[in-house]
Amino acid sequence: MSTSHRYNTRSKAAEAAANTHTNLAKLLKKKGDDAGAERHYQEALRINPNYAKAHTSYAAFLKKKGDIAGAEHHFQEALRIDPKCAITHHYYAAFLEDKRDMAGAERHYQEALRINPHHVNTHYDYGMFLTKKGKIAGAAHHYLDGWMIMRDANAHIEYSILLRTA
Repeated sequence: MSTSHRYNTRSKAAEAAANTHTNLAKLLKKKGDDAGAERHYQEALRINPNYAKAHTSYAAFLKKKGDIAGAEHHFQEALRIDPKCAITHHYYAAFLEDKRDMAGAERHYQEALRINPHHVNTHYDYGMFLTKKGKIAGAAHHYLDGWMIMRDANAHIEYSILLRTA
């Protein structure tokens, strides 16, 4: 067996193991076992420190726990590893919005939509973001895009509210 084949097999196995631990962490988080979830996130990242999905999921977990510095670190690490992940940009945008870094949030919402213009949740959340900033035309555009992509009820409701108040 060649060295590159062994390395490729090991890296695929590491990614699969890290994915399994990340999924277990998400399940434990849903069940309210934060300590168990944290152990599995840490194990996923020990096995494969370059697994961007684990960093993103762990960052969201840490944000909910109130560990803002830890969340920031893992969001940034996920983006360093995979700068083309629309979901990470979306979650990081919401994180930055909560931190009141509106310029950073807007930049990451836009990047998420540049990477995946069909991501309904990003259109919806970016529409909400723009509404808060008073950018009604931009918000309407994103609510409508979200609705057109998936006939998303939330986007339709927000678009309707926006039209009544504009």
